Amino acid sequence: MARQDFIDQLEALGYKVEERGDFRLAFRYIVPIGRFEGKEILLGFIVTDDFPLNPPSGPHLWPQICCALTSKKISALPSGTLAVGEIELQHCYTP
Repeated sequence: MARQDFIDQLEALGYKVEERGDFRLAFRYIVPIGRFEGKEILLGFIVTDDFPLNPPSGPHLWPQICCALTSKKISALPSGTLAVGEIELQHCYTP
């Protein structure tokens, strides 16, 4: 029932939620500001039945409007922090 609460909350905000199986939900969203202002995208989330105890994973975007980095290298910066060079796309799905 908790997953349904997530859906109900989105619908209360005026979004039409599409259930896509395997706990995946998606809804159409118009980007309100920035470089992609006015562009319609699908926002996807994986929402399990233990929501809100565990938050949904995401957001997953389609079409992909952010660039994915291509280097698999992880290197140390002079500050001592790590620079990660790749977004792990295998954890993403296409809504």
